[in-house]
Amino acid sequence: MTTAELAYRASGNGIDERNGLVLRELPQVYYVAARIHERLPKQVELEDLVQAGVIGLMEACGNYDSAKDAQFSTFAKFRIRGAILDSLRKLDWGSRTLRRKGREIAASVAKLESELGREPLEEEIAAEHASRRIAEHSDSARRSLSRWSGIESNKRLGRFLRPY
Repeated sequence: MTTAELAYRASGNGIDERNGLVLRELPQVYYVAARIHERLPKQVELEDLVQAGVIGLMEACGNYDSAKDAQFSTFAKFRIRGAILDSLRKLDWGSRTLRRKGREIAASVAKLESELGREPLEEEIAAEHASRRIAEHSDSARRSLSRWSGIESNKRLGRFLRPY
């Protein structure tokens, strides 16, 4: 058994042991926060991520169950990462769907710029994005129906799912 696990088991006897456990695992908080920070915009402060990670570490101390054959450091790592990601989601004003749509539009713009050799007009972007979405929905519907009823071989129903 590791020293962290021993310290946690003894934490029921006092807060000092629990504080020692948190202090021993703090480098892991900084490591996880730094790894996440590498992929974020520069305006997100590392200290904010560390703060959220410390809260996750403290929650991990309270929720750790030594009977489940997992080391505390492994358990804490997942809780730290989860707490940091949760705090980022709370700070983010845009939903995942909004971000995905933004990436799709950016891909349409990049495709049109390479084809046209100039910056595309808004109407061209809208047409490209709409045709891409229609094609994706058509393919998705075809796959769903083929899995459901073997529609690929059925010519009568397949005519309703022609690609655009």
